Amino acid sequence: VKPEERGITLTQLRDIMAHIELRCPREGWVGVDGRRLSPATVTLYDVVRYVIKPITQAYKCSYVERVAMDTQPPIWFVCNWWGESFRRCLDGLEQHARDRGVPDHCPYFISAFAHSQWDLDFIQSWRTFRKALSQCVGTVTVLDAEGVTLKRTWCLCETYLSLRKPDHKWDMYTA
Repeated sequence: VKPEERGITLTQLRDIMAHIELRCPREGWVGVDGRRLSPATVTLYDVVRYVIKPITQAYKCSYVERVAMDTQPPIWFVCNWWGESFRRCLDGLEQHARDRGVPDHCPYFISAFAHSQWDLDFIQSWRTFRKALSQCVGTVTVLDAEGVTLKRTWCLCETYLSLRKPDHKWDMYTA
C-alpha cells in the first residue's frame, strides 16, 4: 500500500487513545524531556516511541499497515505539531468530524501513522505529503495552545500547499 493511501480513521485513533490510557499510567511512561507522562500529556513523539514503534518493529512498516485491512485513502489531510498532546489533537479531530459530518470510518492523513518510522526518507515523505494532499478535500490544522504549529516550517509548508490548491477546504481546530 502506498503511503498516501494510509489514512487513519477516528475509530483507529480512539483505539490508540484507549491504549495510551491503559498503558501509560501502569508502565510509567516518560517523555523526551524526562518528565512522567499522563494520558493527557502524551505527544505524538511519545506515541511513536510507545505505540507505533513497538507494534511495527517486527515488520518495519507503518502503523496503518499493521491495523488496516485494506487501503484507506484519506479524505482529510491533518497538519499538526508532534509536540502537541495527542489527546488534544484527537479532540480537535473529533470536533472537526462533528462539524463537517465526517463519519468515523473516514480516513485522515497523519504522517506519523502513514509512514514507516523505521525508514524515514525526506524526499519520499515530501512526495507522499504532496500526493496525499492532492487527493484530500481539505486540510485540518490542529493548533496547540501556544500556536507552535504555526511556527513549524513543515506545518507552514503544508498550510501553504493547502491554500494553493483550488477548491480545497482549510479548517483550524484547537482544544
